[in-house]
Amino acid sequence: MEDLPTSETELIAEARRLIALLTDNPKFAGAPVSAAELRKRLDKFIAARNAEAASQVAVIQATAAAEKALNELLDAGRRPVKPEADSRLPTQPILWN
Repeated sequence: MEDLPTSETELIAEARRLIALLTDNPKFAGAPVSAAELRKRLDKFIAARNAEAASQVAVIQATAAAEKALNELLDAGRRPVKPEADSRLPTQPILWN
């Protein structure tokens, strides 16, 4: 018996090959799984992987946005505070530790 594919890319290619082989081929009329069922399962797998990739991108974007917001907050703390015109307090930067 032939070895089954081990990588996702190989598995997808093999599934597509089987779907093409089973589609409208009378030799495989009694196959345990139809071409339509294989296509449905392959599409479900690909959609799940695409959703996973999209969520990973969303995490990266959210992390970058949080880091930017933190840097903006820190930058605001480094700017000198401008006293009001009648204030006798000297201008001193806010130091964040």
